[in-house]
Amino acid sequence: MTHAISYGRVSDAGQATGKSVDNQLLACREYAEKKGITIVGEFRDDGKSGTKLHTRNGAMDALTAIAEGDVDYLLVTETDRIARNSEENYIIRKHLKKHKCKLVAVNQSYTEGESEETDLIIGIMSNIDEFFSKINGKKTKRGMVKKIERGEWPGAAPLGFKNVDVGTEEKHHYVVQKDDETAPRVKEALELFSTGSYTAVTLRDIMHQRGLRSRSGKKIPKSSFIHMLKNSFYCGMMRYDGIMYLNRDAQGNETYEPLISRATYERNVALLGEHGKHADRSRKHDEKFYMRTILRCGICGGRVTAEVHEEKGKEYYHCSLTKQKHSNKGQNIDAKELEKLFAQLFGQIQLTEPLMQRIIAKAKEILMETHGSVDVKKRGVRNRIIKLEQRRDNLEEDRADKVIDAETYKRQHSKAVEEIHQLNQQLIELEGDRDVNIDIFNRLMLLTDDLQDTYTNAEPQLKRHLITLFFDRIAVKDRGISEVQHTKAIQVLRDNRAVIIRDKWLPRLDSNQRPWR
Repeated sequence: MTHAISYGRVSDAGQATGKSVDNQLLACREYAEKKGITIVGEFRDDGKSGTKLHTRNGAMDALTAIAEGDVDYLLVTETDRIARNSEENYIIRKHLKKHKCKLVAVNQSYTEGESEETDLIIGIMSNIDEFFSKINGKKTKRGMVKKIERGEWPGAAPLGFKNVDVGTEEKHHYVVQKDDETAPRVKEALELFSTGSYTAVTLRDIMHQRGLRSRSGKKIPKSSFIHMLKNSFYCGMMRYDGIMYLNRDAQGNETYEPLISRATYERNVALLGEHGKHADRSRKHDEKFYMRTILRCGICGGRVTAEVHEEKGKEYYHCSLTKQKHSNKGQNIDAKELEKLFAQLFGQIQLTEPLMQRIIAKAKEILMETHGSVDVKKRGVRNRIIKLEQRRDNLEEDRADKVIDAETYKRQHSKAVEEIHQLNQQLIELEGDRDVNIDIFNRLMLLTDDLQDTYTNAEPQLKRHLITLFFDRIAVKDRGISEVQHTKAIQVLRDNRAVIIRDKWLPRLDSNQRPWR
């Protein structure tokens, strides 16, 4: 008799309250019944990420059951249910192979069978799943941006405020409200500092004596206290991802009550600036020198930093430990020339036809979902908005003609305006979903083009993405690339012969900083 266990997972806590996992397990049962397979165990993880195996008790229990029992198949609905991380996917597949258990995704027919081609496709899908997992993180950020655009803070409330759930049991909706216990002390601290009579350190001690504590009940750390003093949130301005938003909804109403005036906030920022504590410590060259995130010194293994020589009009990369470890003579690499060497590395990578077809199929799937679902929903919402706007206009005309009284007009007009606002919010969310879907589609299709040309012509943000997608570590030495370590995803694809890497030579520069051939 053939035995199997099934596994289901959703990553969103909201999904976990519905029937998504139940539907996954039901699909596995139906598949097993059709194939004459007996399911001897069902495992699940509700509201758990697919990128962290150690946090998923259901997945760990399933793997333990496979090791302890006679299990022929591990059934899931899609491959990304068991893992969305190529390294963990590799570990799981190795565990299954050791115990002679086959992974089958019941909604992905190409995972059935015992051929090397099937294993190859599963390997390809696991890496595409990881690719999706990385990009789909943008959806979370997009959701947070949409929330703050509505005047609502998307994260944990700062000291003096609290997060309150004003939604329903089925759909949570968290808003920020003043914390009556801590708000008076925070307000006092902000206003006292604005007088210019206290340093941040002195005021921190004074406010601690007066009862101001962190959420854990301890003395507020110095850095946290300084951040509180210059936090624009307290005056009704919310900074997120470098952009300032007002605490206003679509009707212009405040979404929370500020503790201080804008003038007080600006005074505090100015005072901190005078004391040298408000300097912007962000790395202004992060976007320009994106390559340094994976660069290592080929001599000592230390991190590589970047340096701008304004007099020479050049930018260089070099080891950050040259003073402590070794001489830097002959090791500076011109940033533009290093760009060319990186482009050559991408030129050595070739995606095989089966892999490209899988990527294209996934891209088309996203496109079809966007055109067939998101765009249809958008048209429906727009039509409803048009009808409601007509209804609103008619009410205004009826009121002008004295057809309806003031009370009826106010009630029906307010209802129409509110419904229009809600539908416009839906439209914004659908537009965001479409933007993210098309961005994923575009990035997938770029992988099917010439990688060297794609990298060469890409914007810095996309170049950073491509580098981290393909490379874990690149060592530089003697003005050239001395060692290349690809990501686990690419290593697995190469082992499965889905990616070909011509790495018998490494690009480097000659003494004139030109690519060596």
